[in-house]
Amino acid sequence: MSHPLFHFNDRCGELDEVYGVIGRALYIATRFERNCRELGTLVKLKGSAHLMVDDQTLGELCHRMQGKIVFKHVKEFANDLESPLELVQTLYKAKHSRNYIAHELAPDFDHVHESNPADAHKSVASDLEPHIRNLAVGDCLVLYAACKIKGGDVPSGQEIEGYADAVVRWVFGCRENV
Repeated sequence: MSHPLFHFNDRCGELDEVYGVIGRALYIATRFERNCRELGTLVKLKGSAHLMVDDQTLGELCHRMQGKIVFKHVKEFANDLESPLELVQTLYKAKHSRNYIAHELAPDFDHVHESNPADAHKSVASDLEPHIRNLAVGDCLVLYAACKIKGGDVPSGQEIEGYADAVVRWVFGCRENV
């Protein structure tokens, strides 16, 4: 099917699946940004709208999280975070992955319809998986911190441990090779 202004490729299940993965990745990236902004509001951070653009604003969010004794609580479930610096690095990696997905992923796959559908899925999966995992880990930290600040119920250690894997499975569907 085509139109003078836009060539529509023939729809096929495998390419629809690739576009679905890209769409779910964009959803996770947007969710992380929204959760960061909410946490910024909770810690009274000015300029939280700029969290994904300005490293200094994200650094200030991390500083305020530490000031709220959130790091102590985050450390309770994130045993691999040895210091507040690692909390900052985890959130910077998540921010970088969010920005990659939001600004580079979709344009890079503008010509995905020209690829073999199986190759396109494999390429998207291998490129995206570490970014989705970075986002999920960062999002989990942000969600946990927000729960602690609000005084609400916090997820159990088991729920937290499985979060990144659950997000990766959701984004990529049932594919065994991810």
